Amino acid sequence: MNMDGYRQYLLENLNKLYENQVLTDVTLKVDNVRIDCHRNVLAAASPYFRAMFVNPVKERDEKVIEIYNIPSYVLGAVIGYIYTGSIQLTNENVQDFLMTATMLELTHLIENCANYMTHEVCMENCVEMLTFASHFACTKLKQYAKKFILDKFSDIIADENLFELEVDDFEELIASDDISVAKEEMIFDAIKKWINLKDSRTSLFPRLFKHVRLPLLSEEYLKNNVEQDLLIKNDPVCGKILSKFKSYKRADSNLSSEIEQEYYGVNSKPRHGMFSRKMLVFSGGTVDKNGRSLTAFDPFTFKNYTGVKPHPTFDFKYKIDYYQLVVTSDNSLYFLGGIFYDDHHFEDAGQALSEVYKYDTQAVLWERKTDMCKPRCCFSASVLENTVFVIGGKSLYPRGAPLESVEFYDADNDIWNILSPVPIGIYNHASAALADAIFVFGGRDEDDDYLDTVLRYDIPRDFWTLVTTQMNKPRTQFCAFPFKSCIYLVGGVTMHENILTVAIYDPNRNKWTYGQNFPEERKITSASFHEGTIFVCGGVRHLGLSGRRSRLVESRDLYKYDIEKNIWSKVVKMVQYSNTQSVTCAVLNTKYLEESDYVSSL
Repeated sequence: MNMDGYRQYLLENLNKLYENQVLTDVTLKVDNVRIDCHRNVLAAASPYFRAMFVNPVKERDEKVIEIYNIPSYVLGAVIGYIYTGSIQLTNENVQDFLMTATMLELTHLIENCANYMTHEVCMENCVEMLTFASHFACTKLKQYAKKFILDKFSDIIADENLFELEVDDFEELIASDDISVAKEEMIFDAIKKWINLKDSRTSLFPRLFKHVRLPLLSEEYLKNNVEQDLLIKNDPVCGKILSKFKSYKRADSNLSSEIEQEYYGVNSKPRHGMFSRKMLVFSGGTVDKNGRSLTAFDPFTFKNYTGVKPHPTFDFKYKIDYYQLVVTSDNSLYFLGGIFYDDHHFEDAGQALSEVYKYDTQAVLWERKTDMCKPRCCFSASVLENTVFVIGGKSLYPRGAPLESVEFYDADNDIWNILSPVPIGIYNHASAALADAIFVFGGRDEDDDYLDTVLRYDIPRDFWTLVTTQMNKPRTQFCAFPFKSCIYLVGGVTMHENILTVAIYDPNRNKWTYGQNFPEERKITSASFHEGTIFVCGGVRHLGLSGRRSRLVESRDLYKYDIEKNIWSKVVKMVQYSNTQSVTCAVLNTKYLEESDYVSSL
C-alpha cells in the first residue's frame, strides 16, 4: 500500500470511529505521559500493535498499556504520524524515530526517515550512518552510505571511525569493484589497520586478505610488505593464497578472468578508482540551449575524451562565451553563467546567463543548480574549499555597465549569498583566493579603460581595500592562480599588445617578481593549474599568409609552465576538444567517458 492508499485507509477507519463516537479505547503510557488512542487505528498501521491487540496476550484487553524503551516525545510524534501521515524530522530526532518505526514495523515512516537521512550523509557522518543502517537493517540508507564511502574511500580512509566498522560491513567495502582507490596497496594497508586496532581481530585476517587483488600490487610492495608480513607467513590459508598467486604469475599471461578466479583464486580486475585521472576539462554549448558540453584531455597519456558532446563546429547557435568553469575542494565541477554567441554578436546588449550547472560524473550530464543572483558574463570566479566567489562582470554584453556585484555560492547547501560590492564596476578581470582573502587584478571599468589595479577582499570582515601596488602593465582577459604564498598571473592583453610575461605577486611582501615569458606571441585567455604546474591551452594569434593580410586564428596546442623550475615547455600540438574560453583541472573517471581515437602528440 502506498502512502496515499495508507492515508485513505486511515481516513476511512477514522470516519467510522467518528460516526460511532468511539474515538479512544486504549491509553498508552510512557514516562508518566498518557496518550489516548484507538486500537483499530494502531492495528491498521502497525503489525506490532496488531499483534498486541489481536493475539491472545494480556495487552489485548487492558485499558492502559505501559510502553518501554521509547521516549515519550517520540511515541507521541509517532502516534500522531499514524493518525495524520505527517511528522517533523530533524537531525536531532530522526534516528530515534527510525528506531521506533523499525520496532513498530511502520514501513512508511521507516522509508521517510531513510530518505531524510540519505540527504544528510556527508564525510563527517557516513561511517556512523552505515553502522546505524546496518544495525537496524535499513537497506536504503545502508546502500546510500556504502556508496558514499566507496566513492570517497581515498579520503575517508583517514577517518579512524572507518576501522571501527564490524567485519561484515568492512569486508563489503574492501571486496567491492566500485571502491575509489588509485592503488591496490591502499586496500592491504586498510586491512592491516583494521586488524591491528583490536587483538581479537587477528583470526579474521585470512577472511579479509583473500579480497586483496595481488596482481594489482607493485612487485616492490608485494615483496617488502606482503610476503614479509608475519600474519601471512604464520597463517596456512594466507600462505595458500600467496602460493596460488605465484603459480598464476608463472602461468600464461593471457588467461581468462574465469580461469584466474576459479583455478588460481586471483582477481586482476582494476578497482573503480583506478580509472580516475587528473584531467584538463573543457566545456561550452551543445546542440541544446539548456545543455552544456564536457570534454577532457589527459596531459600524461595525451588521450582525449568526451562526456557530453560539444556543439558542432559549424553550428554557433548554442555556443557559449565568457563563462567560468570551476572545481571545488571535493572535486565537484561547476559551470557558471556566460552568454550565448548569437546574443552578443548580433545584439548590442545581449542578455548574460545566471544558470549554474554541476557535473554528474556517473550520469554523464550537467545537473541544474540554484541560479546566481545576477546574470553574468566576463566575470571572475575564485574557489575556497567548497565555496565559490563570483565578482563583477556584465549582465548585458557588449554594451552594458560592468557590475559591482559580488556573491558567493555555498556548494554544500546550494545557496547563493550577496557580499559587499567591489568599489567599482569591473569586467574581464582575474581573481584568486589566498588564505582568508581574495585578490582581484586588472580588468576594465565602466569607461572601458584598462586597469592595473589590485583589490583585496577580506573574507571574514566582508570588506574591500585598494592595495597600494600596481601591475607592471594594465591587463585584461587573463588568469590568476594561487600557489603557496604567491599569486601567478598568466596571459591577457593591454590596449596595444598581448602579455607574455608571468607576473608573480607576493601579498605578504606586497612585491612583484616575474617568471619566464611565454615562448610564442599570442593572446592567452584560457589556463589552468595543477600541483605547481600552469597549463595554457592555445590562444588567439595572428597568422600571416603570403600576399594576404594576416588573420586571427585560434590555437589548440598545450603548453605547461613549471613554477619551481621557471620553465615553459610544449606538451602537445593539439588538444582535440579544447577551447580558449575556460579550462580547469578535475579528477574524472574514464569509465564514464568516451575515449577518442585521436591521441594528441608533441
